[in-house]
Amino acid sequence: MEDDESMDMRSEFPPETFDSTQITTMADNKKEFNNLIAAERNTEVKHLEEELSYVGETFHLINEQLKQQGGILDFADENIEKAIEETNSGKRSLDDAEKYSNNYRKGFWGIVVGTTTVVVVGLGLLSSYLKSQKQTPINNQNFTLEAASDDEAN
Repeated sequence: MEDDESMDMRSEFPPETFDSTQITTMADNKKEFNNLIAAERNTEVKHLEEELSYVGETFHLINEQLKQQGGILDFADENIEKAIEETNSGKRSLDDAEKYSNNYRKGFWGIVVGTTTVVVVGLGLLSSYLKSQKQTPINNQNFTLEAASDDEAN
C-alpha cells in the first residue's frame, strides 16, 4: 500500500526530463557553485590566518612588555615590602614612645603629688610648731638664754 501512495505522489509531480545541454549546464553550475564555495572558504581561512597572526603578534608584544615590566614589578614589590617593614618599625617606635610618655606622665604627676603632700605636711607641722611657740614664750627665752650661757662657758 505504501507503494501505491508513493506512486500517487509521483504522478502528481511528474519527473522532469533534462536534455544533455541542460545537464551539462547544471554540472557546470554545480562546479561553479563548488568553486565559489571553495573560494569563499579560502578567503575565510586566509582571514582567520591573518587574525591568528595578529593575535600571535599581540601575545608576543605582551610577553615582551611583561619581561620589561617584570623587573619593574619586582622592584616595586621589593619597595612595598620595605615600606611595610618600615611602617611596622615606625608603629613599634610610636607604641614605645606612647608607653614611655604615659610612664613619664605618671611619674611626673607622682612627683607633683608627692611634693605637694610633703609641702602641705611640712607647712602643717611648721604651723603647729609656730602655734606651740606662741603659747609658751618663756620656753623660747630660756632656750636662748641657755644657749647663750653655754657659749659663754666655753
